[in-house]
Amino acid sequence: MSDLPNLDQIAWLDIVLMITVILSLGLGFVRGLLREVLSLGSWIVSGWLAFLYGDNLAGVLSPWLESAKLSLLISIVVVFLVTLVGLSLAGSLTLKLFRVSGLTGLDRSLGGVFGLMRGIVVVTIVLFAAGFTPAPEKAWFRASSTVPFFQAPLTWLKFGVSKRISTGIFSGAEPGLDSDQGQ
Repeated sequence: MSDLPNLDQIAWLDIVLMITVILSLGLGFVRGLLREVLSLGSWIVSGWLAFLYGDNLAGVLSPWLESAKLSLLISIVVVFLVTLVGLSLAGSLTLKLFRVSGLTGLDRSLGGVFGLMRGIVVVTIVLFAAGFTPAPEKAWFRASSTVPFFQAPLTWLKFGVSKRISTGIFSGAEPGLDSDQGQ
């Protein structure tokens, strides 16, 4: 029992991270599993398509924009948003068909579990982004007892995403061109 911290010893970052996960869990419970799966699936597919086809659109936009990096960034955002809106509309139609089945209790319970997982993913992404700032060097960040629990997903995210970012947005490569085509 003495291993548990007093409330005055909990870092404010821990409180923010815990609230994020708890709110996501509650939202998942209220919305239900089907809506959560469709929503998360839409976000994942939108992100995947944005990174897969964003550079193609950037090649089209680059004559109108001064910066190749800016055209790539705008293209990724546009592909992401258009895909997300389209998939959200399709998800809404699917939900209307499901509501008549009467399985809302089970759907909501499983939605809470899914919301918990989503909260963990959101916190992981926020901590990943914080890694590109001076925040991890600050005392308030190091005082967190919650951050170490996210090291495994953070390691996976760093290796998976940072390679794509370093070869895309932050490199000198022209959008819409493969590295061997540009020569």
